[in-house]
Amino acid sequence: MNYSPILASFSLLKFAKYMNEQRVNGTDVDVWSMDDLTIAVEEFIRQQDLEKVSQNLSDSMLDMSNPIDDSSLTIDKAQSVGKI
Repeated sequence: MNYSPILASFSLLKFAKYMNEQRVNGTDVDVWSMDDLTIAVEEFIRQQDLEKVSQNLSDSMLDMSNPIDDSSLTIDKAQSVGKI
């Protein structure tokens, strides 16, 4: 699989840091077998996807903690927007 387009959407510095965490001199392609490199790249992509999901959930929770102020709604307006 060609990972270039997928990796292009991630931070190069994050990827380099991740690879160096996996192996000494992890950014040196010569320290990896092709199979191990493929697994590491797939794990990095999964990790980044999980971080995005986590961030989206966190953002959603923040949105829910700041409800819209309904105090200015009249009964007519509230009925029209389904608040009553």
